[in-house]
Amino acid sequence: MAFDADTLDHLTQVISHVIAPSFLLGAVIGLVTLVFGRMAAVVDRLRELNAIPETDSPRAWLREDLPRQRHILRLLRLAAVLTLATGVVTALLIMTGFVMAIFDHDHAHGMAVLFILAMALFIASFTVLAVVAITSVSEFDHHHGGE
Repeated sequence: MAFDADTLDHLTQVISHVIAPSFLLGAVIGLVTLVFGRMAAVVDRLRELNAIPETDSPRAWLREDLPRQRHILRLLRLAAVLTLATGVVTALLIMTGFVMAIFDHDHAHGMAVLFILAMALFIASFTVLAVVAITSVSEFDHHHGGE
């Protein structure tokens, strides 16, 4: 399959246009790693809290933190879904640019719409993570015993 000079110029233009989305994809991978690591920590904390017998008077008060930890886990699941959706849309954005170039169509509008969608999902994920950050610290995290 031979490309003419115009097609090669268009492909070169597409490559330059997918550089920013490629960096976004790298950021998404880092955020996914962070979110799943945090989810694992919350699940471990939930297991620890559930393992405390209600008859363990000195530590039983810690079980009151179970609802907050479950809420944090739900928020982290939402952040994970939003972040993964960002990755999917960003990958589609990159693919769209190349598919449009192969068929010698203008890629700018389609890529712009997908980039806006990817950024909206990314912002939503960060917003949920901000709520997690606010919710994550309470007296259960720095208190050494029930009073």
